[in-house]
Amino acid sequence: MKSFYLLLTIILVSISSLSYAQEEKWDGGFFIGAANYAGDLIEPNLVDLSNTNAAFGFMLKRNISQSFGVRLGLTTGKLTGSDLDYPDNESLFDRGFTFDNRLTELSLLAQWEPLAGNRYKGGNFRKILSPYLFAGPGLAFSNPETDYSNNMTARGVQEDIDSEEKTLLVLVGGVGLRYDITRKWNLGLEVGLRPAMSDRIDGVSASGNADKDDWYTFGGLTLTTRFGAKDTDGDGIADDSDDCPTIAGITATSGCPDADLDGIPDNKDACPNDAGDAKFNGCPDSDDDGVADNQDNCPNTPGIRRFRGCPDTDGDGIADPVDICPTIAGVAALDGCPDADSDGITDADDACPQLAGTASANGCPDADNDGIIDPNDKCPEVAGPSEFGGCPDRDGDGIGDADDACPTNAGPIENDGCPVINADDQAALDLAMENIRFRTGSNQLLSQSNATLDEIAEIITRYPNYNLKISGYSDNVGNDAANQSLSERRALACFQYLLVKGISRDRMSYAGYGETNPIETNDTVAGRARNRRVEFDLEIR
Repeated sequence: MKSFYLLLTIILVSISSLSYAQEEKWDGGFFIGAANYAGDLIEPNLVDLSNTNAAFGFMLKRNISQSFGVRLGLTTGKLTGSDLDYPDNESLFDRGFTFDNRLTELSLLAQWEPLAGNRYKGGNFRKILSPYLFAGPGLAFSNPETDYSNNMTARGVQEDIDSEEKTLLVLVGGVGLRYDITRKWNLGLEVGLRPAMSDRIDGVSASGNADKDDWYTFGGLTLTTRFGAKDTDGDGIADDSDDCPTIAGITATSGCPDADLDGIPDNKDACPNDAGDAKFNGCPDSDDDGVADNQDNCPNTPGIRRFRGCPDTDGDGIADPVDICPTIAGVAALDGCPDADSDGITDADDACPQLAGTASANGCPDADNDGIIDPNDKCPEVAGPSEFGGCPDRDGDGIGDADDACPTNAGPIENDGCPVINADDQAALDLAMENIRFRTGSNQLLSQSNATLDEIAEIITRYPNYNLKISGYSDNVGNDAANQSLSERRALACFQYLLVKGISRDRMSYAGYGETNPIETNDTVAGRARNRRVEFDLEIR
């Protein structure tokens, strides 16, 4: 057994030294796992895991193709079993035999890995998780040590003692699953059954069931590495098969690099970083105009060969990249641009090609001569400073007239440049709904309302940039439609009163809203009285 350990160590060192300078046509590595036995010293048709023992070994595989290989293995493990483990089975327990056997197996197996091709799919190596099957013959070196002492007089014991089979033929079959830790190293998990062509693995045959052969199982982890012939660039392709032996490449291009994966090796590819076509020496023709991108001045826009792949959209004989006006026909003297406004400035340089202007204003007009060209001037006919977009600020409130809702009445920016309604005036408007009174069920104003309406007329006059909105409401007593009509007529009555007072109809609007939007409960007399109201609101024009 010491010789076996020494042999394993020598083979591991040899494999490690080869794996860094050889092509990947070989796999070699270790197995570590467990051994189990089935035979005469366990109950029939039973796999007893309590008799599981350690097993280890090594393997060497020649890869015939990506999916198929032939594997040589040397594995050793301890097999044990005992009738005394089955006290409930009288026939076994009464016999009372036990054994252990340090068994070493030499096997030659065919291994098939159906998904191995995915490891190099697309010409590049990638890690995969791949199942495999293995099967073949094996030679087992057996040395059972069987204890018959509990029943030396049993049938066939002496015959078993006198019979020895040190070398046994076995059949091996199993399954496994392997994972690529790196390009060189793999981790696997496998289990294989070994039916023996013998009934003497446990030393019991004539004294047991001579008609049924023994068998055993090895299962566990494998750690393997790939190695083989010289591979200078370490790309997994042997130098004698590698067109670029000193530069790492891929299988699809015979070991040469192909950065753009177009099937043309970089050393023959005019565009090595862009996938292309063989007819263009590996360069693409992105716009399909028949001019390769590396010779195409407009690679993303279909064009014509005489303009090096660029179009002439306006058909003026000047290619678009050098045509300042590529969509409008022009003349070569003006770099392909017209001068639509005849101001002596080509349209390409003319900020206002449809408006005659001056060179100092980039071809644009400045009608009010305020230094702001008309297209950018919010008030092109009236001079104003640039801070107000070319508009004046007539009311001096710091808001240009174009942005001032009340350009002739100063007001804060928060109120769009309009004057803020005086607090007393706003209070008078809010109080007006309390003081406007009508005859019951009628739209006829009571005389006590006149003073309030006169005050509202004065307020409107003070705010020329505001309009007045008159809104009539009712309580919920009576018919809805009648209430709606009454609210409209009462709002109209106020509207007509203010017209008589000289307020323009263009500055006023009225509407009735009936029972909607009550401000108090309609369950009380006081509440209903408040809900029968007319509201007055000033709004910026």
